[in-house]
Amino acid sequence: MTLNLPNEMFDAEANAPLNGIRVLDLSRLVSGNMVTHVLADYGADVIKVERPGVGDDLRNWKTDGVSTHWKVYCRNKKSISLDLRKSLGKELLLKLVKTADVLVENFKPGTLEKWGIGPEALWEHNSKLVIVRISGWGQTGPWSHKPGFGSLVEAMSGFASMNGFDDRPPVLPPLALADMIAGLYGAFSIMVAVREIEQKKGTGQIIDLSLFEPILSVLGPIAAIHSISGAIPRRTGSLSETTSPRNVYECKDGKFVALSASMQAMSERLMKTIGKPELIEDPRFKTNTDRVKNNHLLDPIVASFMKSLTQKECLEIFEKADVTVGAVADIEQLSSHPYIIERGSLVNLPDRDVESGVLPAHAAIPRLSETPAKMRSEAPDIGENNEESIFEIQAKGAIPSVGVDKYSLTQGARGEGGWGWGFNVPSQELLNSYEENDLRRDATIIFRGETLYDGRYVPESVVNEMYNQKAYSSAFTEFEQTGKNIRILRYAEVLLMNAEAAIHLGGDVSGSINQIRSRAGLNPLNNPTQLDVWNERRWELAFEHDRYFDLVRQGRAATVLQSLGKPFVIGKHELFPIPQQQIDLSNGILTQNPGW
Repeated sequence: MTLNLPNEMFDAEANAPLNGIRVLDLSRLVSGNMVTHVLADYGADVIKVERPGVGDDLRNWKTDGVSTHWKVYCRNKKSISLDLRKSLGKELLLKLVKTADVLVENFKPGTLEKWGIGPEALWEHNSKLVIVRISGWGQTGPWSHKPGFGSLVEAMSGFASMNGFDDRPPVLPPLALADMIAGLYGAFSIMVAVREIEQKKGTGQIIDLSLFEPILSVLGPIAAIHSISGAIPRRTGSLSETTSPRNVYECKDGKFVALSASMQAMSERLMKTIGKPELIEDPRFKTNTDRVKNNHLLDPIVASFMKSLTQKECLEIFEKADVTVGAVADIEQLSSHPYIIERGSLVNLPDRDVESGVLPAHAAIPRLSETPAKMRSEAPDIGENNEESIFEIQAKGAIPSVGVDKYSLTQGARGEGGWGWGFNVPSQELLNSYEENDLRRDATIIFRGETLYDGRYVPESVVNEMYNQKAYSSAFTEFEQTGKNIRILRYAEVLLMNAEAAIHLGGDVSGSINQIRSRAGLNPLNNPTQLDVWNERRWELAFEHDRYFDLVRQGRAATVLQSLGKPFVIGKHELFPIPQQQIDLSNGILTQNPGW
């Protein structure tokens, strides 16, 4: 279901205040991702370092197969996969450390040291590295060795003992509350440490961030209260032991409203509004202290009034009287609420994994007037930013558009409802050449009548039956001629190079070629031939600017191209013409290629 929310587009080149700060995030689940989520929204280059083939455990928190938590809290980040238990993984991490400002981890205390990449080893490669170490109970103390998930911390901190109703068991929060609070503290502490380095020429340091202490800090002065009065906070539901009246009340229509009238003036307006002005001077309710002491008498009076009205009537009456009453809303109500929509508190972000092409999420917060946060990219796949892309050309859409900026536009669907000029389209022969169930076919070709990953529909009215999928940029962009990362060399091509070399040298051809076929959803090949390697290059690298040069190198250009009606001339078209201007500038050193 697509919610009617404002659309916010990703802009990979957006300038944000933390641009230039690089963060290596080795954490898993919520706390570390919350730390880096805040930094990433404000422009930090956050690189998730994940376990190969497994990734961050947060990816496993799914709704109907969609990793919703991952997508929300890992937007604007990158992902690489490294096995930190192996020498190569550690070597690559230390190379990244040299370029980083911050490293975040939440392994059990001592784990990095056991792997030989503890703080001292990291500082040998970068003395100014800020290292955030997240754990349940901290890096020191008698419990430092204990596992410390948020639920345990929420119980131990005193939160659960205060939450719920007195006649029922303590209640844990329905979300990762301890992790979230710790994450916000962590983001703040990083800014403190980075400022120390930037302003005072400081060095790297460790931020010891427990899950326990941040949630303890937000429970208020419970220790001070206990030391003075001996009181232990009771579970009071939505009532408060510090202010009154305050509660959630059921209305006549079964809906609920929340009330907080802790200020004296607000309490008096409330009493007048419910038709009980005499309560203002009642000694039982005259001050906040009196009202808290006699909450068991006051609350039923307020509840009775709320129960006589519908939720809508309650809200209208109390808004007119300037009394702080609000609706108890669920996410279904919020997603269509005018306040949410007009302020843009929830936005639809482009998403490649959902049918609608968009996924709602909270907007970046807080709102800075001069240096706001920016949405740059959706949450990455595992290892999306590995050396799979060894060399690429990146460009950003702009006006006026020049050069590679028009890469997508020139190859986009042409005709009514299209978005481009339709050059360089797939051939029927290429389509027919793919094996059945080859995942690369649909990753390469856009079909007329198809709905693309971002929700864009390719109408039947476009001119050609097929277009270049690899050149396509999302419809949800600032400009049609949007930016595009053009892959010049990928790891898959390196594997294919290795396979082709093995054909001639007698090495292992199958190992390299079957890595690629496995990813494409195909069965492995036994004893692959040279033609098999060439075919894999065609299917894997289609529209990545290799095909013509492959055919020339393989000595098949004339045969293949002439069969397709292309006017290839042997002895001429193997080389491009050299511009006459360059020949002239060379003072006779350059000569024109044969046939031109």
